[in-house]
Amino acid sequence: MSELAESSRNVVATTIGGIATSVAAVLAAGAPALWPLVLPAAAGALAQEAVNRSVRRKARRAERFVQTAEAASGRSFDELLTGAALNDDIDELFAVAADVAVQARDEWIIDRAADLFVGAISDSATVDERLLLLAIIRQLDPMHVRVLRAVATRARSAATASRRLVIDLDPGLEPALDHVLARLMGLGLLANAQDTYLTELGRKLVSSLIDHAEAKTVPAAAPDGHLLGKPDDQVAG
Repeated sequence: MSELAESSRNVVATTIGGIATSVAAVLAAGAPALWPLVLPAAAGALAQEAVNRSVRRKARRAERFVQTAEAASGRSFDELLTGAALNDDIDELFAVAADVAVQARDEWIIDRAADLFVGAISDSATVDERLLLLAIIRQLDPMHVRVLRAVATRARSAATASRRLVIDLDPGLEPALDHVLARLMGLGLLANAQDTYLTELGRKLVSSLIDHAEAKTVPAAAPDGHLLGKPDDQVAG
């Protein structure tokens, strides 16, 4: 572990108190830009407390990432990191997934990042595809996830979802819906802004989204195999 990562682990442990090593590892990999803000002792009390709050938020996200990865794989996080270290590409994917998780403002994004990391360990041939999906979910905000959830819910019973139906499923989306739909289309997840539907990439990305919303628990890992372009993939996973 680098000197900076080791320093960050010590600072986070001091800030939060008794933080698990696995959580510190995710933070060290996922938020390196944070540590120069935390380390200087000369920072004012108010500024330091603001940084500490940020660290605590990111630590909670990192802890969920760890818990999701362990639940999805049935292995300890130390075992997962050991497996990742055997392959440079997977080790790099872990750093990307950790960064996505600690920056995420939606629990589903954290869980999906963990799923993508765990799946790469058992199927290294899909690393590039998983990195693509991580690059996409990094750009999603909670409102994007809400729209995807509404469209995916509709997709269980119909091919398309009208704008009005999306609003009926989640009325709070209406003020920003056009902007969000345009963004999701730009990311290649939705097609057609009026009677919208999930693309193949969109269906794969949201495969666990509906079950996640209903169960409010850590979802199962994504199935093994290639992640893109499988026409028989179902929204419900």
